[in-house]
Amino acid sequence: MKYILLVFAIFVAGMTYFEFQERQKSAQIAEDKKPTNDIERLERAFNTSNYKEFVDIDKLGELEKIAYAQQHNISDIQVSGEGMVIKILADDEQGSRHQRFIIRLDNKQTLLIAHNIDLANRINTLRQGDKVKFYGEYEWNDKGGVVHWTHRDPDPRGDHEDGYLIHAGIKYW
Repeated sequence: MKYILLVFAIFVAGMTYFEFQERQKSAQIAEDKKPTNDIERLERAFNTSNYKEFVDIDKLGELEKIAYAQQHNISDIQVSGEGMVIKILADDEQGSRHQRFIIRLDNKQTLLIAHNIDLANRINTLRQGDKVKFYGEYEWNDKGGVVHWTHRDPDPRGDHEDGYLIHAGIKYW
């Protein structure tokens, strides 16, 4: 019986030693694979779907921020940019009225702009092919996303950041 206990104790000690060695190897491999700078971190975030490291989206350029938000289903972020109007849609008359149009950004991504015309002036001169600058809140969808809150915050407390559109040098908010 003592012989069996001795063999068992040696076996457990050996297994513990090998497990410890494997953990050290895994930790070293993980350390070797960590990105060494922001460019590597961003490349991994954009190129690896299962990469879970935190990316500070506010440090990205505006086009990169919108592209990152689209790729990772992120909503409720303030974005700005400029795009060309590729389609003018009918106004949304459900609830608050919105002037709606689709723009294409320089990175070829499309965005729906939903401009609240109960709170801000309509862009009456808007035409397909026009350039529009925007600042508003991005909401993810599988078609490229929506930018809304392109107007001043109607709440006197000012809890939400003001947004705007600029068309032909005129600011609409």
